[in-house]
Parts: sequence; C-alpha cells; structure tokens
Amino acid sequence: MDLNHYTILFVEDEDDIRENYAFFLRARLGCNVIEAKDGQEALNVFFQKKCDIILTDISMPNIDGLALAKAIRKEKVGIPIVFLTAYSDNDKLLEALQLQTTSYLLKPVSREKIMQALQKAIEIIKIQKTHNENCLWITKTAIYCFEEKEYRLNGKIVKLTEYEGKLLHFLCINKNIQLSSIDIFSEVWRDSDQEFKPDLIRTLIKKIRKKLPEGSLENIYGGYYRLRIQK
Repeated sequence: MDLNHYTILFVEDEDDIRENYAFFLRARLGCNVIEAKDGQEALNVFFQKKCDIILTDISMPNIDGLALAKAIRKEKVGIPIVFLTAYSDNDKLLEALQLQTTSYLLKPVSREKIMQALQKAIEIIKIQKTHNENCLWITKTAIYCFEEKEYRLNGKIVKLTEYEGKLLHFLCINKNIQLSSIDIFSEVWRDSDQEFKPDLIRTLIKKIRKKLPEGSLENIYGGYYRLRIQK
C-alpha cells in the first residue's frame, strides 16, 4: 500500500501512543504524518495545511474527536475520518457514524487494522476524485453531479421536480454566468408548448432558491439570474 502521496493528520493526546503509531505510519507505510496532541491543535493544523485523512482519538482534552470531526465536516465534507477509541460506547459510536465515519477502531489497534482502515480511506478518496470530475461543488456542502443529474446538500440527495432539475442543470452548466428569463425559459421549457410568462420563471427561481445554500443563486438587475460558485 503506497501512501507517499497522502498526508494524515494524526490526533492523540497520549504521547507514547501517538509517537508509536506515527513512527509506524511513516517508516512502514511511507505516510506523511502531521501530529496533534488534542482537537484544538488539530483544528489549527487543519486550517493551515493540506490533510487527506484524519486519524483521531475520541476522548481528548480541550476539543474531543467528535467535536473535531464536526468542525472538519463543515469545511471539508468528504474527507475520510478514522476514529480510535479505548471505549466501546454505543452513544459515541452512533454519533461517530452520523459523521460519515470511514472506520471506528477499538484500542489497542493492530497494525493490520490500521492498514485496512487507511486502505478504505484511500479508496474513498479515489472514488471522490473520479466523482468530482463529473460534479460541481456549488458550496462546501452542496454538490451537483451532471451525469446522474443528482443534487446533494450536506451529503443527502435533494428531491427536485422535473423543472427544478432542468433549471439547476442549466444553472450549473452556466455557472457564474448571467442568464436572462428568456434564456432560462428557452432551455427549461424547450420541449413543451408553454408560453413564456415572467411569473413562471420567478416562481421556479423562488422554489429552487429554497433548496440551494443561501446566497448561491443571485438576482441581477434587469431580470437576470446567476448561480454563484465559490472559488
């Protein structure tokens, strides 16, 4: 398993455990490992450096592993997170699973289990890379996939009506471009006998705006609209 191209943020408050695991990851697996002794230090590192995989203990001072994962998920939804814990706590396990956990490992963790968890994380990263080539991130929490014509918000599929789907597809293709009501009507209703009515467009825009992150669909003076994509 080649991990040379991946950076792991390893968070563990017990120095001996952290140092031993980090040595194994570097020496045996070739990982680039960034160490942090608690969740607060890990967050500081996360915002300063590129991290591909999060490997974290749950019970830690200052900010625990679950709170750390929640904060990271707000910024980078799809990053693989592997939890290490000495406790088989059902409530914590359930909360971890709700955070789209990649793996949940009970200490003491064997090297084989760590390797399996990291392999799973790498497979997720590769799938995401392929997936993202065919998708548009509208914001950090909203993604539209062109081939599947599927829109997800916070990791969940959002149901769209036929015309909402056509409108969102058209907006995503023409991201950051001003589109007139006529442009939108001509595309969305091109296969129907519907007559152009400004209120028809305004109503549809209002409906799709409610399903998009706030501020992403802009009204522009003169009857134009634009899907604003964060850069």
